[in-house]
Amino acid sequence: MLLTFDDGFADLPGPTAEALAARGLTATAYLTTGALAPGGRSLLPPAPMMTLDRAAVLERHGMEVGSHTVTHAQLDTLPAGPLAEELRTSKAVLEDTLGHPVRHLAYPHGYNSARVRAMAARAGYETATAVRHALSSDRDERYRIARLIVRRSHTVADVEAWLAGAGARVAPYRDGPKTVAWRWYRRARAAVRGPEFAG
Repeated sequence: MLLTFDDGFADLPGPTAEALAARGLTATAYLTTGALAPGGRSLLPPAPMMTLDRAAVLERHGMEVGSHTVTHAQLDTLPAGPLAEELRTSKAVLEDTLGHPVRHLAYPHGYNSARVRAMAARAGYETATAVRHALSSDRDERYRIARLIVRRSHTVADVEAWLAGAGARVAPYRDGPKTVAWRWYRRARAAVRGPEFAG
């Protein structure tokens, strides 16, 4: 089991990291660098965010730090230049802040494509996580690792089932028709309107 936290909200290097450390739990925090610096660029809705200098606090509490891009854009809708900037700049900013390589990436919203995955590998990431609402497995794709989102509607029984390897699909698996249709709709919309935040 691996716990992951996306974006970099203000309570992450405080109560959240402290609670995990007190229980001996490890986790990865994927940070959106544009949301953590004064005057930075981010497509996230306004919310209290941590600052970049607090990334080291996460590591002191035993959390790993990964990249979640600069602006939190839907990467599979970006042209090659902006896509490369999102992947490389976030990684470089975190590496400058922490003083060591940042090897892991989480795609904003989980949105990715074969092109995005290939560029993530070329940017120097060793792994990347999507969402997929599924359990990962030892056969899962290295640059499309499945994750489950814990929502308010989930129960303790749901989480216990996941920990036992039940209650959700197991990746890898082929995308269904609804997922494919949503992907093409988003890409067509972005071609007209440009990148945007979508939930």
